Amino acid sequence: MKITFDHVSLRAKNLESMKDFLVELLGLEIGARPNFPFPGYWLYTEGTENALIHIYDEDASFYKKDLIKEDFKEESSGKNIVNHICFSSDNYEEIMERIAKLNTDYSINLVPNSPIEQIFIKAPENLIIEIQAIPKDKKKQ
Repeated sequence: MKITFDHVSLRAKNLESMKDFLVELLGLEIGARPNFPFPGYWLYTEGTENALIHIYDEDASFYKKDLIKEDFKEESSGKNIVNHICFSSDNYEEIMERIAKLNTDYSINLVPNSPIEQIFIKAPENLIIEIQAIPKDKKKQ
């Protein structure tokens, strides 16, 4: 199984200011983003297809309710701007087996118009880890 870093996700109190700051500081470009039901930006560095930084409003919610037990108001209180870190995996089924062995809290979200599934896992000390993977039955043959 191959794991690679994908992106860091930031929950911002002032979405526009955070976006402007990161674009100015790092020279990133605003790029394509799936049509999630909340405002946000994906920031890309030149010549790459994956956005390095995802930013969204502090009230955004994209975990399925009742699976991952996150208190969004507490998480957005300013003490934890880094909401989650994301990796990509080439083996969805192995990731799900590992999660089952850990017997840990997780949630799955579907990316609009994409076969990618976002698996959110609650790690120790309230770190949220997202792993993006495509189930075998959704991969193009």
